Amino acid sequence: MCHTCNKGDGEDHMLLCDGCDDAYHTYCLIPPMNDIPKGDWRCPKCVAKVIKVPLSYPIMPTVC
Repeated sequence: MCHTCNKGDGEDHMLLCDGCDDAYHTYCLIPPMNDIPKGDWRCPKCVAKVIKVPLSYPIMPTVC
């Protein structure tokens, strides 16, 4: 289930964070991703922790 929109549809566009296992649709991210990335992927929440940015910073996903 997408952590942003709380929907489980669109499995072919679902990303699973390698840091926390949260799931996100590629189209629910800001900016939206066109493709599933190769290799490891980290969600905006995990990226914010690493670079020590408040969660309100605009890299966080919004409701799609």
